[in-house]
This record gives sequence, structure tokens and C-alpha cells, in this order.
Amino acid sequence: FGVVVRSGHPEDSNLIPGAPSKPDVSNVSRTSVTLSWKSSPNPGASPTSYLIEAFSYTLGNRWVTLAEHVKTESYVLTNLKPGAVYLFMVRAMNVYGLSDPSPISDSVRTQ
Repeated sequence: FGVVVRSGHPEDSNLIPGAPSKPDVSNVSRTSVTLSWKSSPNPGASPTSYLIEAFSYTLGNRWVTLAEHVKTESYVLTNLKPGAVYLFMVRAMNVYGLSDPSPISDSVRTQ
């Protein structure tokens, strides 16, 4: 017989984008940073957008989504708190779902 139990994942996990590369942080100022990353080389599942999450004690010691529907492989995050330490990660997204998170960025302290 062979009953297949389906989990909440789509039929073919190859349709979901792979996790992006570890985000690079540059242009750190008092309230903004520039993140850049590379999408994973999974030709069958190219991302349509990216989601950026940040972790900081100023955000309540949890991961918070700071940007969604990002179409490029770099993004300027603004409205950060001065003198705060942040960690960032990026997920790729397409119509089939959300990728695993990228590796976490190096910790960054705003000026």
C-alpha cells in the first residue's frame, strides 16, 4: 500500500530557495547598516524576495523581522538604535515558502 504522510512542506523541497550566504555588514553608522549577501545556487528555486531578521537586546532579546519583500542582495537597514549590538540573518522567499536562515552575521555595534 505505502501510505505517504505529508508534512507541512511542499511536494518538492527543491522548490524552496536555499539559505542565503552569511550577511556581510558594512557602512555602519549610528542608526543604519548595510547588509549584503548572496543567494544560494539552487537553480530550480530562485528567490523572489528576501526577509531580514535582527537580534538585539534593544529588540527584546528575540529575532525580529526588520525588512520583508527585499528584492536585491543588499539592503540598508535604518532606524537602528545607536550604540546597540545587533546580529542579522537573511532568509530567501518565493511562492513555495521561506528558506532556512542564513548563517548569522558577525555582531555589529552601531556608533
